[in-house]
Amino acid sequence: MLEEDKNIPYGVSNEAHIMVMDDDPIIRRMIKDVLEHLGYHVVLASDGHQAIDLYKEFLNSDASIDLVLMDLTIPCGMGGRVAIQEILKVDPEARVILTSGYSKDPAMSDYKDYGFKSSLKKPFKVPELKSLINTVLQSN
Repeated sequence: MLEEDKNIPYGVSNEAHIMVMDDDPIIRRMIKDVLEHLGYHVVLASDGHQAIDLYKEFLNSDASIDLVLMDLTIPCGMGGRVAIQEILKVDPEARVILTSGYSKDPAMSDYKDYGFKSSLKKPFKVPELKSLINTVLQSN
């Protein structure tokens, strides 16, 4: 899924907390490893309900979630399209990137209509992920 980028140094300093919501534990772990390699603090959620609960928990603590990578489709669970609406109710400024392997889904192209800041088609490469995260984190 993710292709290694030899130009990304280890030990990058970054205080941002990123949540990864995906039903596939292998994908969650792979993205977590890449994000930690990039210097981010990572929180994992397996579905929308868990993502909402964790987001609220962090919102009420000293450390908030700065960005969420949210899978569109969670079989037998709450996916990104529904979960983002609940997150936006508690934090209208939430930065959420939609991820999916289903590029033809309207939410992927019209992501702003659903409340997402951007979308990223799976599989993606590390430089693409890094660039998009930087762009979204720096946006108002």
